[in-house]
Amino acid sequence: LNSQYLREAEVLERDAPMAAVAPIRQRHAVLVLIEDLDMAAARAIQYARTLSPDAMSAVHFDLDPFETEKLVEGWQRLGFDRIPLDIVSCYDRRLDRAAAEVAARQLARHDTELTVLIPRREHSRFWHRLVHDRTADMLAKTLSNLAHCNVTIVPFHLANPDEAIVVGGGGDEAGAAEAAVSAGKATKTVRSAAIQPGDFEIPPDCTPIGQLTFRQEAKIAGRVDAMRVQPMAGAATLELTLVDGTGAVKLVFFGRRSLAGVKAGTRLHVTGRVGEHRHTMAMLNPIFEIQVPEHEVELPPAHH
Repeated sequence: LNSQYLREAEVLERDAPMAAVAPIRQRHAVLVLIEDLDMAAARAIQYARTLSPDAMSAVHFDLDPFETEKLVEGWQRLGFDRIPLDIVSCYDRRLDRAAAEVAARQLARHDTELTVLIPRREHSRFWHRLVHDRTADMLAKTLSNLAHCNVTIVPFHLANPDEAIVVGGGGDEAGAAEAAVSAGKATKTVRSAAIQPGDFEIPPDCTPIGQLTFRQEAKIAGRVDAMRVQPMAGAATLELTLVDGTGAVKLVFFGRRSLAGVKAGTRLHVTGRVGEHRHTMAMLNPIFEIQVPEHEVELPPAHH
């Protein structure tokens, strides 16, 4: 044990002087991973705001369309909509993979230091802890392996889950969360169908996203991996992240909060000119078509 302690101390001290004086990255981004609208989420958002980041957004992984739709509706109704909410497709239900991809996209800008906040409910009695999973620990372990990705678990202590929770002076987010808690939670009744990334091919007439260049007029095909609705210059702006296996590109729709039939996991054919939005390659107000896989098309009865 003593030898192990010595080896660890040597590793920790070896580059400490150089790290202490290394240049800091210019941009600080904060992501808050959100599962439900509750006091744990509100506390994490409240803490994120104190960090005064250059960019901040909440991230929800779409495991259940019913729950996701309820969260998006509540996000706007309860006053959280000043903070961008990203709905990220999780087709294989592997949260660690999805979270790592979201973080990697942020870190693709080499000037970014990333902080990921993970709300966690802390239960006072051990048998309460036994019936709740440790997803936060699993996500923290995965994300902490990424350079310049800093993970913080934000605890919210539950003295008694059956009692109403009242927080004084918590601001809009705390008040909204109290409303969410008092409104109760609907029972989960719908499960999402997994959309595998390899169950479709890039059509011959489409350009792979990884080969796009600026000012190019192109037709692309892919899956909506994430959605973001946020106000911009007084008007709503819908941002979609489209992926096809070769890369990712932003689709930006000004003045829109939603597109009928489009959600995380939807496959699209998109035509437009490649430009730039928030220092990222993007298509602005492109033309799109929703593509439905053959196995999902409802055929009419045989006698029709």
